[in-house]
Amino acid sequence: MNFVTTVDTIRNYDATKKMEYQTSDHEFLVETVGYQEAMHEHLKLYTSVEVEPFRPKSSKTERLTMVTDLIKKGIIVFVRSPAVERLVEQILGFRQEKHDDLVDAFTMVILKTMAEVDHHYICVSV
Repeated sequence: MNFVTTVDTIRNYDATKKMEYQTSDHEFLVETVGYQEAMHEHLKLYTSVEVEPFRPKSSKTERLTMVTDLIKKGIIVFVRSPAVERLVEQILGFRQEKHDDLVDAFTMVILKTMAEVDHHYICVSV
């Protein structure tokens, strides 16, 4: 997606979820590395979407390694859905698969959640 399409997609998704759940208590994590920081700034300045910056402190491989043990221990569980199946395929095929965007987004959300929430388990649903 180009920049404009990405902004429109985020705004539409945000509006849909606000209506669906009757709440605005959600936010979007936006990686703020290089040009991606422009997306965060644009959403923050020109939309009503709640955005949170995320600046990774480690590589994709290191982030996946940090959450792998949580999966093995059952702290992170996955629901069955086509989107989650694509995520699991990317996790299992990490560094062999052509794409790893879902793995990258997954690890960012998990690490942010683990830092902020007293957790017993996390259910992944896309």
